[in-house]
Parts: sequence; C-alpha cells; structure tokens
Amino acid sequence: MTKHALLPVLLLMAAVAVAPLLRADSPCSHDSAFHYYRIVAMRHALQDGLLFTRYLPDLAFGYGYPFFNYRAPLSYYLGLALYSTGLPLPVALNLVYVLSLLASAVAAYLLADDLFGPWAGLVAGVAYAYAPYQFLDALLRANMPESVALLTLTAPTRPVAPADLDTAAYEWQVASLQVASGQVASGRWEVGRISVTAPERVFVQPPVDVLL
Repeated sequence: MTKHALLPVLLLMAAVAVAPLLRADSPCSHDSAFHYYRIVAMRHALQDGLLFTRYLPDLAFGYGYPFFNYRAPLSYYLGLALYSTGLPLPVALNLVYVLSLLASAVAAYLLADDLFGPWAGLVAGVAYAYAPYQFLDALLRANMPESVALLTLTAPTRPVAPADLDTAAYEWQVASLQVASGQVASGRWEVGRISVTAPERVFVQPPVDVLL
C-alpha cells in the first residue's frame, strides 16, 4: 500500500461529519452572533491599518474593547481571511469549523499512521472527526478557537527525531496552540519523550492537564 493511500477514504468518511455545516446560514448556537461582530470589527481595524491588534475600537458599543488580551486570535484571522474573499459571513464562519474538523482528522490520521500504520490512521482519523466534542464546539457552542485548537493538539504530537525537538519548527507547532486557544493552552506544556517503534524516534506528548 502506498503511503497515505487511505487518506482520501478518511476525507470521504469525514465529509459526512461536516455536512451540517455546509449551509448558507450559521447553526443556532451559543456564540455565533458574537463572532459576526468580532470579525466585522477586525475588518474595520484592518482597514485602518491595524493588522495585529489586541484592541478592537468598534466593540462595546463603539467604546472599544481589548478582546485579544484574553482571546486567542488564530480562528478569527481564518474567518476574516475567508470573509475577505467575498464569502458571506455565515458561510465563512462555517468553513472555519469545516476546515478545522477535516484538518484535525488528517492530523490524527498522520499521527496514528506514523505509529501503527495506515489502517490505525484511518480509525484514528475517523474517531477524531466524529468525536462528540467536535460537534459540541461547532454546532452548539460555536467555539471557533477550541475547534482550531483540536487540530493543534494533535499535530505537535507526531513522532519526530530527537535532534528536531528543539528546532524552531517544533517550537512553532507548540506555540500554535497558544494562538489557537488560550483556554486549551492554559495548562502546563511539558515535552515528554516516550520511545516508540524505533530508537531513533520519539513520541512527543503533552501532559493530560493541557487538555482540561
């Protein structure tokens, strides 16, 4: 079997999971309306030359609000990028969840494929795509930062060579969790080394409390 031959099968099976989000309006959820205001405020700030800002002048009835002092920005920049292409705002927000779910399934597939082979990768990818918390975040809570963080939780745990543990690339992967969701990253991030199938490879695993 060629490398990653089952990846198209995974994407096909995961497509069913994102079907409720392939619509022109947002699901009735807890925070969807707030995301509309925030992304429009980000667009106005961008038009004023504020590319990376912790303070959004249009929030709080025009008084301004330091929203990104406590909220991770990555998912909002993804939504803003999609919105800037001309997509309707509800469609752009739905696509953030769609892309996050599919990407997290692929990341879980790659992790399990590296460790146990392609069939294990397929099982892991499908299980991660259909994890109840994925649907809770996307369809009920509308928690974009956590949806994106579900990808970054999986991607940095792929097996890497010991010499690569301290590289800028790996550090960037770990840092991406913080910009994806500050709440998810609020636990301690420690790197543990667990030997796997070959002595030249290690498995990088965050502690359990980073998931809480």
